[in-house]
Amino acid sequence: EVVETEQKKLNAMVESMSEGVIMTDKEYRIMVVNQAAKRDLGLLGKQDITIFDLIDNLEGKFDIRGKLEESVKLDKILESGEILIKDKFFQIFVSPVKSINPIKEQTEILGGVVILRDITHKKELDKLREDFTSIMVHELRSPLDAIAKMTEFMQKSSIEKDKNIFLDYPKLIHESSSHMLELVNDLLDIAKIEAGKFKIIPENTNITDIINGRVK
Repeated sequence: EVVETEQKKLNAMVESMSEGVIMTDKEYRIMVVNQAAKRDLGLLGKQDITIFDLIDNLEGKFDIRGKLEESVKLDKILESGEILIKDKFFQIFVSPVKSINPIKEQTEILGGVVILRDITHKKELDKLREDFTSIMVHELRSPLDAIAKMTEFMQKSSIEKDKNIFLDYPKLIHESSSHMLELVNDLLDIAKIEAGKFKIIPENTNITDIINGRVK
C-alpha cells in the first residue's frame, strides 16, 4: 500500500509538469508518458504508447532510442539543439535514471528519461529582438546621416550666400535628432515586451504625410 501510494504521488507530480516527460526502462519500454509529452508529440488519447510511436511522431528529427541508449551507456545527460516538431520548437534532454543499490552499495541504472522543453515562445522573443534591433540600427543611421550631411553643408563657404539654408537646415537637424530620441525610447520598450507589459494602441495615421516626411 505504501509503494502504491508513493507511485500515485509520483505519477501526479509528473502529470502536473508543464514539460513533456517520458520514462523508459533499460529495454526501452515506456513506463511513464505525461500529458504534456502526449500533447507535444500528437499522442493524446492513445493508449499503450511504445517507443515506436515516439519514433514515428518525432518524424526522424530526433533519434530518441539512439540518444537513450547513448545516455544510459555513457551515464551522462545529453542535450539537443533546437528541434522543430509539429510547428513548435523544442529542446530535448535525455538522462539515465539511476538508483543506489543498498546491498551492492553501488549505483544501478534503471532506464532513461526524456524531457521535452517547449522553447517556441523564447525563440519568438529572440527573433523579435533580432528583427527589432536590426530595424533600429537602420533607422538610427538615417537621422544620423542627415545631421552629419546638413552640418557639413552648412560649413561650406559656397553656400554662405544662400540664407534659406540656414533657416531650413537647423529645422531638419532638430527633426532628425527628435526622431532619434523617439527611436531610443522605442529601444527601451524591449524591456516592456520581455516583461509582457508592452501594449499596442492602434490609431489612425496619414501614410501620405509619413512618406512625404521620409522623402524630404
